[in-house]
Amino acid sequence: MKIIKSNNPGSVWLLAICAALGCRATASSQSTHAILETESQHQSKPAVLQDDEQRLRTLQSVARIDDHPLYVMKFFGGYAADATIETGLIQPATRRWACSLFVAMGDQHHPVYGRNFDWQENPALVLFTDSPDGHASVSMVDVSYLGYERQDKKFESLEGRAALLRAPLIPFDGMNEHGLVVGMAAVDSAELPEHPEKPTVGSLRIIRLVLDQCKTIEEGIAVFEKYNLDFDGGPQIHYLLADLHGHSALIELDDRQMNVMRNDENWQAATNFCLHGNQDRASALCARYAQIKQRLSKSQGKLSSDQALGLLKDVAQQNTRWSVVYDMKDTATNIVMSRKFEHPIRLLLIDEKPVEAR
Repeated sequence: MKIIKSNNPGSVWLLAICAALGCRATASSQSTHAILETESQHQSKPAVLQDDEQRLRTLQSVARIDDHPLYVMKFFGGYAADATIETGLIQPATRRWACSLFVAMGDQHHPVYGRNFDWQENPALVLFTDSPDGHASVSMVDVSYLGYERQDKKFESLEGRAALLRAPLIPFDGMNEHGLVVGMAAVDSAELPEHPEKPTVGSLRIIRLVLDQCKTIEEGIAVFEKYNLDFDGGPQIHYLLADLHGHSALIELDDRQMNVMRNDENWQAATNFCLHGNQDRASALCARYAQIKQRLSKSQGKLSSDQALGLLKDVAQQNTRWSVVYDMKDTATNIVMSRKFEHPIRLLLIDEKPVEAR
């Protein structure tokens, strides 16, 4: 892992994830077995498809890059998309989430996707994955849902980090190597569609399936159509998908059906209400949505990365946990933690991806 920091005090950090991470399996066999035992105690069926060396390389790649704290990790090996995580490891929501999402595609050479995650002050992880069965991607994960606290000593040991091996299964937003981005925001509970013939996946697991399997929003919509969604352990949410072809779609579950609203402008936005059936009065329902709509309409859907971060700053709340702008064309990720907009962090998912030999 290579971290490059500019000497300019106001500049962003550039974290290039390189093919030669330099992570070696240096732990003793005793430590290895301890990690495997710790991991196996927490899952009813294998979620992680790694050999001992891949697990060690994954856990050794963990690095702290912000005092929030924010960590970064490169996942080596594979994982089972249909594995389950015991509910005891997932923290049920105790109060409402609030998030802001938008995609600006007016500049076809520089489309950007912005997202504020407004929630509790929990530790976060930037996760790089490249499953043997899917696309390479970068995603944000709230690791409190894996049992971690902000100043947790467990981050300091390989054994303590073992639960992070399940992080690929609970992405909160993310972008893959093809520039496809998925984010989510909470909405009021509604009657969900019921299709007994379809398998059921969790509300965050569906994001992983889309990132791993899809290049376009149409492929993403098709993935959503294959499953029932389970919102246990959290609020009901809707999803904003966007791709490099100038297309986006908001997917909502309401009135026992899945509603798909594709973009009719070169931008699209979502906050914390169902847009389906409310298009004519959307701005009156949420001030954040109204502000995003006004800005994107005025700019004709054209925003630079800095301007997108500025818009996220304008609609940030006291509990904005992270703000992220995905540069969809060059697959770069710009992250601000806890509204520290003067200190953005920039991470690249570069062409020479750090992948395992296939």
